[in-house]
Amino acid sequence: MTDLARHIVTSATPEEVWALIGDYFAMESWHPGVAACEREADGKTRRLTLPDGASIREERTDDGILPHAYAYSIVESPLPLKRHAATLAVTPQGKGARVDWQCEFAAEAGAEEVVAGILAGVFEAGLAEIEARLAGAGDSKV
Repeated sequence: MTDLARHIVTSATPEEVWALIGDYFAMESWHPGVAACEREADGKTRRLTLPDGASIREERTDDGILPHAYAYSIVESPLPLKRHAATLAVTPQGKGARVDWQCEFAAEAGAEEVVAGILAGVFEAGLAEIEARLAGAGDSKV
């Protein structure tokens, strides 16, 4: 398994951050790489449509009791993944918040670096957008 993690620290409160990103089924509202996000009938799976039309299915894997966090797994995508588990979490840090996005994954043989680069790009683009949207709440830094 390969581990990947990115984070930002912002002066926005955890509640302000969570108001932006906390709806598991509304990723298109804040991530620039997601054109649409649809809830599937099971109530825990979302289908993400990317701007190029590619589709990714992700299943929420936590029980929803953690404040300001959710865990999910990619269950279908064009990436050569064997396994994937990720967490997006917001925690207090000083007077602001820290946003951590991490995952561990197993890719097809020889594809680890490519998959890591793609997933890192997804995390970085999302965190940059969060940071930009919360800039009004104060200074932010990666």
